[in-house]
Amino acid sequence: QTVQIEALEEMLALTVLTIPGNKGMTPRFLSASIKFIDNVLVGHKFNIETKVISWRRGILNGTAKGFVNGNVVCEAELMITIP
Repeated sequence: QTVQIEALEEMLALTVLTIPGNKGMTPRFLSASIKFIDNVLVGHKFNIETKVISWRRGILNGTAKGFVNGNVVCEAELMITIP
């Protein structure tokens, strides 16, 4: 489950770090509220969908969902700082 959390955080950070002018910034994890619905096993294809809710003064709030075979296996509300 730790790998799932890290993957959700990284993908949310990438949604902002790919914007021109943000290259090279270092994101830091602040907090998360995570709900695990099902297990992800070796061999499963883990797809991630993220949404930025707000990004002000270097604080990024967003949501992320993890899917296996089209079914939600975990979802999270995340807060990341990007100075």
